[in-house]
Amino acid sequence: MGILKAEAIRKEYNIPWGDISSATSALTTGSPVVVLDNDTHFKYIVEIVKELKKNIEIVRISHLNKLLAK
Repeated sequence: MGILKAEAIRKEYNIPWGDISSATSALTTGSPVVVLDNDTHFKYIVEIVKELKKNIEIVRISHLNKLLAK
């Protein structure tokens, strides 16, 4: 979690600790992270994660609703 936050600070991205924590949990467990549709912080998190040569799957609420409606 510290690495993600440190990289965010270095890049001057103001990413809240809650988003960093959610991303870290998803990376640790290998499961997707579900985020609100209007959450813009995760585009920065994805960028940082790619630079660290890792992969994270983001699922937005609207996408989840479409999947559940089927």
